[in-house]
This record gives sequence, C-alpha cells and structure tokens, in this order.
Amino acid sequence: MNAWHRLLLAVVCGVAVASVYAAQPVLAPMGRDLGVPAELTGWFVATGQFGYLAGLLLLVPLGDVVDRRRLIAVHLAITSVGMMLTASSSAAWPAFAGLATAGVFAVVVQIAVAYAASASP
Repeated sequence: MNAWHRLLLAVVCGVAVASVYAAQPVLAPMGRDLGVPAELTGWFVATGQFGYLAGLLLLVPLGDVVDRRRLIAVHLAITSVGMMLTASSSAAWPAFAGLATAGVFAVVVQIAVAYAASASP
C-alpha cells in the first residue's frame, strides 16, 4: 500500500469520526439556532452515537461479503449526505435525522481498517 492510499484511508477515518463528534463543541449555538432547549442538546450527540451503534450491528458485517472499496465509497458518501442535511437544517428533526444517518454510516472506519489490513503486505 503506497503513501497515497494510506493518506486517503486516514482522511476517510478522520472524516467519519469527526461526523460523529462534530456537534459537541457547538451544542449550545446549535440548540439555540434549532430551538432545542439547553437541557436536551446532548441528544444531538446521542443521536449520532445511537446511529453508530446501529451501523456497527447492521453494516459492519457487510465488509465480509461486499467489495470493501466500493462499500467505503458508499458509506463515506452517505455520511457526507447526513452531515450536509444536518448543516443545512433549520429545524431540529432534520438535524437529528442527519446526525443519525451520519452516525450509521460512520462505521466506514471499521471497514477501512479491515481493507487496510487486507491490502497491506
């Protein structure tokens, strides 16, 4: 595996992990802008975490039966769609849906690590 592939996999993993935790530093302004009371803003992060759990249970096993390179591309694309939905939301429910979607498909990290292990000498 050359340096370009290692860098690409590192970026994939970084983007996926960031999508699950990106809301934490901006919970207060995010909740204020979306009309979520301060005591409920933790649900933004929790929604992503629950999505991640669902992805671990439902999607990670696909890495054993589907072409991992294609699976990585699809998961990363859907993660980015979830983050774009979150970023463009003007109400709480679309933001929650976007964070849950991003969380489900952020399991691309597990598939990328398995791909890196199989592609390494």
